[in-house]
Amino acid sequence: MSREKAYKPWQRKKADVDHILNAGDLTLEEMASLRLVVRHSFMSKGAISTQQRARLVELGLITNSMGGILPTPAGRIASRG
Repeated sequence: MSREKAYKPWQRKKADVDHILNAGDLTLEEMASLRLVVRHSFMSKGAISTQQRARLVELGLITNSMGGILPTPAGRIASRG
């Protein structure tokens, strides 16, 4: 059984993305929020809107950690776009 099938749908944390995301995959507001997080490296959860934070986490571009949000390596790459 493949690793993909071993996970239940509710256990998946990231959206199914088959390519590295870039500026064309995000709204202007989402890209601005992502760049803000990347620029500061660590921010409080309230620094960006709940909706944008949820979408960026779902896409695997930021992560919730240590009581705040941090960019992921994929988020750093996408923010350059």
